[in-house]
Amino acid sequence: MSSRTAGLPDVRRRLRTGRGAGRTAAGGEHRLVHRLCAARRGLHRRRDGRGDRRGRVPEYQATYDAIPKIGTTQEIDFESLVAQEPDLVLGTVVPGLPADLNDRLSGIAPTLLFPAAGEPGTWQERAVRAADVVGRRDLAEALRAAYETRAADIGTRYADVLARTRWALVRGGAQGNALVDLPNSWSGVVLGAVGAQFGGVAAGKPGASTPLSYEQLGLLDDCDVVLHLVDTTGKLDQNTAQVLEQPTFRALPAARNGQVHPLPNYYVAHYRQAGAVLTEIETVLGKL
Repeated sequence: MSSRTAGLPDVRRRLRTGRGAGRTAAGGEHRLVHRLCAARRGLHRRRDGRGDRRGRVPEYQATYDAIPKIGTTQEIDFESLVAQEPDLVLGTVVPGLPADLNDRLSGIAPTLLFPAAGEPGTWQERAVRAADVVGRRDLAEALRAAYETRAADIGTRYADVLARTRWALVRGGAQGNALVDLPNSWSGVVLGAVGAQFGGVAAGKPGASTPLSYEQLGLLDDCDVVLHLVDTTGKLDQNTAQVLEQPTFRALPAARNGQVHPLPNYYVAHYRQAGAVLTEIETVLGKL
């Protein structure tokens, strides 16, 4: 039993909510498999929330490299998963996964999959629920309280700046377009937690994102700050790089004023990543 799974409760636990509800995880020694689309991005944050300004902690690379891999974000190697002999499978459902994924995983071990595609900002509830399943709810609640306290503090200290600025979250789409993420997106809820206001394209809209063609990027002209997707190494994906290169993007006030910033941990999936995003937001606020 690894140190990561040593804290699992030595009891029979029922998975009461979410997909896979009603299945039972037996007590004894436990092995946990976590298929999470954002897991790689989150492994580079310190447990104390510190790291360099992009949230990177290189010494964790060796830890990540040593973890058995069970596939990619959208394709699971079931043979590799079975070889891990898991007692419990936790995961997040993202677009493109097989419709029968829950049934297939449940045939291997008790499974709890959290739907996230429509409103990914619900990572807050999912993080606590996942911790509860493995007997660590108290830790998750402590992390949540620390995050909420820090977000409120930032909101109070920068209230004047936040009142006069509008923000946008932008990434590249696979269809040769831009995606503007909405208030209930991964990082959108973190911006909301400090009281940041979204520009007109996103403000008040439900869901994860809204698409814009390159020609429509001018609709972001009411935004004072644009945060864009990068990974934890600061690397741009090709789709997002193409958005940033568009003349219509470069003509935006935020671009002309030097207020376009990379956002590592963009796809927030838990409270430690949210803390990293708070650090980035606070850094930007301090320069406005």
